[in-house]
Amino acid sequence: HVVQDAMASQDVLDHQVGVSKMVASGAVPACSELVLFEWLEGAEHQAFKAIQDLVKSGKQAKTPIPA
Repeated sequence: HVVQDAMASQDVLDHQVGVSKMVASGAVPACSELVLFEWLEGAEHQAFKAIQDLVKSGKQAKTPIPA
């Protein structure tokens, strides 16, 4: 997996090209939110609410990378 929102680059084009190369080599694109919830393996996990709150608070401060 390639966690796209956990990567840094000097500009948007470099980011896009890097991700494209990794995907072409077989990497599976993901985002940090997806990874966190996959690790929990369901809403029944004892940490689900804490992770959900963390994700919600992060979304308020997040600046998306243009596609």
